[in-house]
Formats: sequence, C-alpha cells, structure tokens
Amino acid sequence: MIRRVECRNDGIAAVRLARFVTSCDCIRVHAEPEMIPPKASFSLVTEIDLTGEPRFAGDLAVKIDGFSDGTSEPGYHATLHLSVKPIASDSPDEGR
Repeated sequence: MIRRVECRNDGIAAVRLARFVTSCDCIRVHAEPEMIPPKASFSLVTEIDLTGEPRFAGDLAVKIDGFSDGTSEPGYHATLHLSVKPIASDSPDEGR
C-alpha cells in the first residue's frame, strides 16, 4: 500500500532529503521532490509492506528520520501512526 503524507519545509534553507531510516522494516519512504525549497510543501511517499507479518493486526507508530547527503544527524523527524485491521476471510480454516 502506498500513501502520501503532505509536509512542509518551514526552514529558511533548501533541504535535500536523500535517505530515510524507519523504525520498522515494513515501511519504505522517499520525498517528492527530493530537493525541498524553503517554505515549500512536499510529499513523503510511504510504502507499507506487511507480507513479512501477514497476520499482524493492531496499531503501529513508526518513527521516520530523514537525512541529507553526507550527514549523520537527521534533519527531519516524523512519526507515522497506522492502524492495521484484519482482513475478513471466507475460509473456514483461517486462524487454525
């Protein structure tokens, strides 16, 4: 599942978000555009892949840190809150 989260660079300088680290391997993130002018809006594009945990249902709070080229400290922080609902199944064997 792919979702866009609208964000804003409230700083006075342009920022290039080149790399992201998340607290869950189930989430991949990139910024569109990658180079964000000051006071400009941008999208964080999040791709959620729960195939590694197909029976997971519940709430997640995934921390996201964005890094500019060559930096070791994140210049962007966010927390993505998700609520994963179980999919109803017609199979009588489901859950066994």
